[in-house]
Amino acid sequence: MDNLLHFIMPNLPFLIFIGVFPLMLYLGYLGRQKQKAKMKDIAMKLGLQLSEGQLFQQMSSQPQRLSNAREFNTYQASQKLAGNSFLKELVAMMTPLSLTGKYKGYEARITVVKRDKTTYTEFKTAFPRPLGLGLKINANSLLLKQFILGQKGKEVQSGNEPFDKKIQVTGSDPLKIKYLMTLENQRSLLDLFSDHPATKVDDQGISVSVRGFVDDYQKCSAVLDKMTAVAVKLNPA
Repeated sequence: MDNLLHFIMPNLPFLIFIGVFPLMLYLGYLGRQKQKAKMKDIAMKLGLQLSEGQLFQQMSSQPQRLSNAREFNTYQASQKLAGNSFLKELVAMMTPLSLTGKYKGYEARITVVKRDKTTYTEFKTAFPRPLGLGLKINANSLLLKQFILGQKGKEVQSGNEPFDKKIQVTGSDPLKIKYLMTLENQRSLLDLFSDHPATKVDDQGISVSVRGFVDDYQKCSAVLDKMTAVAVKLNPA
């Protein structure tokens, strides 16, 4: 008994680790499976495709040519790993799940990510063509104003006080941007920013970050609807 205690006490942290770590992996695996099932349902109802992440795709795909025995052995090992559903999910857990595809004529992406131990659902709608205006649209804030002073973009005032008070617009071509900021477009932007203050618009498209995992297709659809409503105004597909 004394010998057993002499072994356990110095190695107690390691013994706890090897007991708890597999449990944490398994709980993570179960959580991933649950999240994946919900995202598959969202994908089906919104007409999008579920993406497992680049690492998983590399494991599952066959290379065009295997030049030597070492590459062939590596490929065989990766295929065995890809064939084990539990191990495959553990590897895939290192990359976020994404939904991609066309939504109302625009390329859309929904990704679930973790930042600082907090889960976010990120939505992106891509414009069919870059605007080429150096456009940046964000929620207005004093900190943002101070940051913009040191940037190349110039602040663009619409002349509509409720809009200018809530939303910061900058760009390299103020005249074209001001022409783009019609009252109708301002209303669409205000509608989007009122629901999602963490919205960003640039020459490439629109992105919205929502705290937590948005696991309901109707909620996802509502976010994408507001984003595409703005996209149609700024850059018709």
